[in-house]
Amino acid sequence: MNDKVLDQQLESIFQRLSQLREAPISLAELTLGVEEISTALKEIQITNMDIRRQGLEALKVSENPNQTILDAIKAHVAVLDKDGTIIAVNDAWKQFARSNGDPSLAHTCEGVNYLTVCRRAVSRGSHEAAQALDGLQSVLAGVENCFTLEYPCHAPTKEAWYILQAAPLNGGYEGAVVIHIDITARRLAEEMLLQEHNLLRTLIDNLPDYIYFKDIKSRFIVANRALAQIMGAESPDDMVG
Repeated sequence: MNDKVLDQQLESIFQRLSQLREAPISLAELTLGVEEISTALKEIQITNMDIRRQGLEALKVSENPNQTILDAIKAHVAVLDKDGTIIAVNDAWKQFARSNGDPSLAHTCEGVNYLTVCRRAVSRGSHEAAQALDGLQSVLAGVENCFTLEYPCHAPTKEAWYILQAAPLNGGYEGAVVIHIDITARRLAEEMLLQEHNLLRTLIDNLPDYIYFKDIKSRFIVANRALAQIMGAESPDDMVG
């Protein structure tokens, strides 16, 4: 409700009060008029509460705009200081942590050293954690401007893949921002495409007919086993190019 509507409601209430005061009316009309005014006052009260709530939310946003921006990002984001300690995370990061064994956020959020977490994973034999540790240390040391790592993150009932991206903070600040992006849908699509490709390859290789595709320069881009044999090639791949 905007200020104009609020003013109109107040004016309507004052007019109704004037009518109740000046005109001779019955008890039923008086009761109805009081109910109308009471309803209007409740609407104004609710509106004022909503305005105060919106004001508090706006104040919260203005006091910490950086956190608001982080929380708007759907990827999992953490900000590290120069030593690798987490100093800020977004809502997506917290939600993922809660649903993956850290409901209190004591082991994955602010105050936790991200490099230490990587080292623990390395000690358990994680090859990806070793790569992440080396890459993050290079970014924090200023050796690299960007580090990217694609890694699996499978649960007992679900397969998942992520891309880790890390980059140094700008504006004279020491540290780095770390982002984990869920690429599971892309990986599953790639695997499905590979399966379809392998199936097609199997089909054409088992046909006795000569099957091939050429590009506009008349170069083979696909050939089957029957054609490779008659052309004296060891395999269909030897004919491509």
